[in-house]
Amino acid sequence: MTLRSISHLVSVCLMAGLIHSCGEKVPAQTQIHVQSITVSPTELTLQDQTKGTVTATVLPENATDKTVLWSSANTGVATVENGIVTPVAPGTTDIIAKTADLGLVSKCKVTVTSSAPQEKAWPLRLMTFNILQGGKADGSTDTAGHEWDAVRKTPCLNMLKEINPDIILLQECRREQLKFLKANLAGYNYFSYAKDGVLASGYSDGDATNDASFKNGGQRNVILLRSSMFEMKEWGRFWLSENPSAPSKGFGTSGQKITLWMKVRHLAGGFDFYLFNTHFIPQSYGNAVTPVVDVITPCAEVNVKQMKQILGDKTVSGKGNDPTIVFFAGDLNSSNTSARMASVNDYLYRAGDLAEKKDESKTFNGFRADRSTWTLIDHIYYKNAVPKVYKVVNEETYGTQFLSDHFPVYCDFEINR
Repeated sequence: MTLRSISHLVSVCLMAGLIHSCGEKVPAQTQIHVQSITVSPTELTLQDQTKGTVTATVLPENATDKTVLWSSANTGVATVENGIVTPVAPGTTDIIAKTADLGLVSKCKVTVTSSAPQEKAWPLRLMTFNILQGGKADGSTDTAGHEWDAVRKTPCLNMLKEINPDIILLQECRREQLKFLKANLAGYNYFSYAKDGVLASGYSDGDATNDASFKNGGQRNVILLRSSMFEMKEWGRFWLSENPSAPSKGFGTSGQKITLWMKVRHLAGGFDFYLFNTHFIPQSYGNAVTPVVDVITPCAEVNVKQMKQILGDKTVSGKGNDPTIVFFAGDLNSSNTSARMASVNDYLYRAGDLAEKKDESKTFNGFRADRSTWTLIDHIYYKNAVPKVYKVVNEETYGTQFLSDHFPVYCDFEINR
């Protein structure tokens, strides 16, 4: 073989090798898959106005595709974008971190709470009871066969202890009766005011609710507050008459009746409410000139007018939107359905009508065995509370058939605050 032939052969071989080399595929880079994903924190609590952050860690560090896809199981509670969680409404949801490679998942449980104070249902049992005056040493204030000392005081005490109201509103309670209750019914702060407005010598008007001297023996309106639950913040009284700010007889009658009111602090709940303990002038008191004069209508109207002034409620008519909690109760000497009660029914709700568990029993018995003669004249009214159970206490299980010529009435309320 000549030198020329050898050179040509080498050239051909080199060319063939170059062509072969150019035709080969370069091996692809090896993909490193995701092995795990974890989130931090795994639980997160946010208020509804505060955003939070969830961080995702993808391993191994040199994974080819570390993309994380974020989602929320309930976008009505919270949404998420790139790990930034935005609360929407109170509730619970899962914030989900998912790898684009292989779809591995890790979750953070997110709880959204409201920044507004959470309401609580506070139970309250309120009783009204015309205890009927009695107990004077000469017996002049007692009804024969239903004397306070001999017949009624122990059953009344037994009833109050068993039912255990948180608030008790009494009407017609005389000095002797109040002394007995104070000595035997513990756990309450007692506040009272005599209907004639006569104060003990040396006591100012602000001391009157303490009734410390007992020098006035007459009828009182009394408010008992459970001492562990409530604190008296402010109090006052007004007469059911054309001149409510001064001791006076009402609307041309011989009747002298008052409403004792109180602003009360609920100690555990930290909210205030108002009590109005009233005793309407009986229609039977009449009028010296016109015996059939209507006294219920003006009694109702003066109560509503005074309530609005005390509460600062500008409502002209109807129940309005004032959020103040109000309880108005007592011996109203009238059926709640009477047209004469229109002003009260227009402004407040009657618990006996709206309670979940009702009691339609009559409340005034007059010490008469004939139930057909009994009437409904004792009531509990309210605003901005929820009546649950309304009960007339007419059982004969306390030691006598009649605790008074009126039956006690109580209502279990819930106050949402």
